[in-house]
Amino acid sequence: MTHISPVDEMADHFKRITQRLDSLERAVNSGSGYRSGTYTPPLTNVVVGTGGLAANTAYWNFDGLFLTVSGYFTLGQSGASLTGIPRFTFPAGFTHFASTGTPGGINTAPFGQATFYEDQGLTWVSRMCKGSVAGTVAALYYSISGGNILLANPSATAPFTWGANDSIHYEYSIPGSFA
Repeated sequence: MTHISPVDEMADHFKRITQRLDSLERAVNSGSGYRSGTYTPPLTNVVVGTGGLAANTAYWNFDGLFLTVSGYFTLGQSGASLTGIPRFTFPAGFTHFASTGTPGGINTAPFGQATFYEDQGLTWVSRMCKGSVAGTVAALYYSISGGNILLANPSATAPFTWGANDSIHYEYSIPGSFA
């Protein structure tokens, strides 16, 4: 687990927003490289299942430098499970500029946010990090241990027992290019 300073987290978040807005302005002014679309991201360690509110959808745009993805998935009434750290795959053709894989499995440098919703009313704030598998991002959640705020790995029972109608809503922005 990694200790996270809420002040540093917020400063990084505002820096990313500023970079993203500058990048978007350049793309709009130049007219080059802008693309957008929707996709159903392949999920790792998540089985959405069927019935009820089962869903998995994402919206993306690329401004010539940054890919921004907003999406969510909701677990269905049957066959749904979360078996480990949720990982989301980028849209087809996108390559992240940073190196792939990291020592210890996850690069905890934040580049997005996620919120875990439990259908009985529990809500957990999270963040998106580069996954240990090339071409993926991962959703980790905040935990408190010994007075420290740490990032922890979700599992079938953490931060709550996952079940029907629970969901993760996420957004991230990451530099890269399209083939």
